[in-house]
Amino acid sequence: MITAKQFHDIIGHYTRMDVVSLNLCQDEDQPIYYNTKTKKMSTNDEFDLSVVKELQEKQNGLFDEFQNLKELISKMAEK
Repeated sequence: MITAKQFHDIIGHYTRMDVVSLNLCQDEDQPIYYNTKTKKMSTNDEFDLSVVKELQEKQNGLFDEFQNLKELISKMAEK
């Protein structure tokens, strides 16, 4: 294994540019910031159920679309 490592391509003749890239980010590093000052809902706050129902309808529509695609793929696979 040591012999193989000695023949490593240090000049880069065999480097594939479509696989290897060097990216330099010059942005300033920032420490992690945790936002702990979010407002929590109290028992007196009203909850808008229409938002939940809208999301549920969208999810059901996506589920139906997924089922249709699954059936179409199954039919194509049978041919």
